[in-house]
Amino acid sequence: REIVERLNATFFNETLPQLQERHQNDQRLLDVHASSIRQCDADLATAQSSVAGVSGEQSALKASHSRCEAEKTNVTSEKEAKQASLTAFLSAAAAPSNVMPAQRGPTPEMDAFLASNLEFYASFKTSFAAEKAALTAAAASLSNKTVECSEGKVSFDAKFCEWKIEVQGATATYSTCRSEGATLYQATLNTARSNAGGRKADYGALMKVQCFLKVLLAWDSAMATSKLEECSNEAVTNPSSLDLTEPSLPAYNETSISSLGSPGSEVQCETSNNAATSASIYGTYG
Repeated sequence: REIVERLNATFFNETLPQLQERHQNDQRLLDVHASSIRQCDADLATAQSSVAGVSGEQSALKASHSRCEAEKTNVTSEKEAKQASLTAFLSAAAAPSNVMPAQRGPTPEMDAFLASNLEFYASFKTSFAAEKAALTAAAASLSNKTVECSEGKVSFDAKFCEWKIEVQGATATYSTCRSEGATLYQATLNTARSNAGGRKADYGALMKVQCFLKVLLAWDSAMATSKLEECSNEAVTNPSSLDLTEPSLPAYNETSISSLGSPGSEVQCETSNNAATSASIYGTYG
């Protein structure tokens, strides 16, 4: 009887707790892998914030460059207008008379001829200088605006490509993280389900054994017979304490991925090896 009581104590103090511990270990591992999948979404939210900042910067640079190009169009028109004005001025300019008086001497006619031509050329020189200065200023403004727009385009292109690389990186990282996490979680879940089925079978067998131990501990044969019948008729126990709780997993976050934006091919960006890498929950893949 002492041996049976010792076996019964071992059953309650060691065997059942070990069974429960194995269940808890499987449950804990399942929760860890589910948490890894949720972490993918948390990391995506962080990346989303970073991408939004770069997206805003490239949008501002794009708007600034568009304004510069519009201003450049106006400056170009102004320069063309100054060029046309100078051309028209030169085309319309004509001396009062190209025919000198017949008498080449100090006569009233010669004085009038010289005076009118001197007045014309003095006025022509002043007007030509003004027209030329206006054209030179317009050309300088156009040159400066062209440089400004060119530099603005370089800045926009660089920021656009930075945004594009961040979008591609965040998308690839999230996709890899979710794919690997889901694969690992499913493998763990399959193993945990199999283990849970085995533990429940073990539990049912152990409960049978424990029932038979009660028979051995019965005080008289009548009680032993009654207990034995109970053991034979007892249904297999399915304890809820050994049920797995399968964690709920977030769906693939298409909304957040879409919110990163679609850079497209507005700017041709060079793809470096570093830009093409994507992170994994286990490290970095090239």
